[in-house]
Amino acid sequence: METKTFINIPADTFKKLESDLEEIKSLVKSRIETTQKSHYTTIEVKDQLGIGATKLHQLMSTGQLVKIKKGRRVYITRESIQRYLASSE
Repeated sequence: METKTFINIPADTFKKLESDLEEIKSLVKSRIETTQKSHYTTIEVKDQLGIGATKLHQLMSTGQLVKIKKGRRVYITRESIQRYLASSE
């Protein structure tokens, strides 16, 4: 994942933000692993990953998240969410 600097943040504040982000990733990962669902709606995935529709569609179009279409509905596989979380750590 590419990192870009937009603002200057004190080092201790940045370390705290990194720590908080890792904790959030861990909580999301454990939440996904404890459920028995094999796939999730796009709304559930956006909520779980804390991303918007544009980012979700980008991840689906690049194959980072695998989508399943059932009629007009789109679902994301649990395995692809887990792979995405593992790769973004």
